[in-house]
This record gives sequence, structure tokens and C-alpha cells, in this order.
Amino acid sequence: MANFPLPDYTNISLLQPGVAGEEADFSASDYTFTDTPRYIKCSALGILKVDLLDGGTGVDLPVVPGVNPERVTKIYNSGSDSMTVIGLR
Repeated sequence: MANFPLPDYTNISLLQPGVAGEEADFSASDYTFTDTPRYIKCSALGILKVDLLDGGTGVDLPVVPGVNPERVTKIYNSGSDSMTVIGLR
């Protein structure tokens, strides 16, 4: 796995608690969120291949366990590491 810097959690307090969650099942095929999450909560360190909300298709996104303040609309099966991802709104 490639080395990449951990995210800057300086402004983590700006994240409001999630009010609804949607588990992304991309184990067998790509997963498109029903409602775009405000951030994603991941179970493992790794890479997700995603589409971003305002542009960026098939982007390799490094993630860490826990809160990742990213707005993604789709997670690709191919190119994504295996983990549990929950989109929180």
C-alpha cells in the first residue's frame, strides 16, 4: 500500500453529527449513493476509487479509518480496497 499523509483534523469540530447513513456495498459492483453524503466513515486505511460531487471521475481517494470529510457520489468496485464504507448525511 502506498504511503500517504494522514488528514488534517484541525477543523474536525466543523463536522456536524450524521443524521442518516447509507452503507455502500461495492463488493460485487460499483455503488452509487441514493443521497450524496456529507462525509464517509471508513473501517480501514486504503484507497477508494470514487466520483466526487462537483467533478472528478474515477479518482483514487486515500482514506483512513473513521471520518473522511469527502463528498462522493459513487464508489467503484474495481480499484477500491475492501472495507466497510458508510455515507453520512
